[in-house]
Amino acid sequence: MVFELTHREILTRISIPETSMEKLKKELNHDNKDIIPCYYKQKKVKKNTIKYENKVKALVKLELIDNDFASDLITLYEFRNTVHLEAEMKKGFDYNLKIAKLAYRRVEGLSINLSKKIPS
Repeated sequence: MVFELTHREILTRISIPETSMEKLKKELNHDNKDIIPCYYKQKKVKKNTIKYENKVKALVKLELIDNDFASDLITLYEFRNTVHLEAEMKKGFDYNLKIAKLAYRRVEGLSINLSKKIPS
């Protein structure tokens, strides 16, 4: 699960000799477009490019948290990212005490939940 978060399959072009490429061009044609020989390769991605939502989904798959907890964490993260208040208000976010209490309970709950699941 962690590997799936930290790696992506990307197409990597294969360099082949020009004579072989000419043969391929004659044999492989799709809508008058060149076919480029390539293969799939696993590439490690930067940690900061992994979406928070995907990290939370991984916690659910690893059975570290449940779906309700995950949903709350994602909602709280959306509120956390409200850097430009005016733009976010246009989205209809309702900033209130209820959300603040939920944030406190869930952050505290996450710490407790993970400490129970992860061996010391």
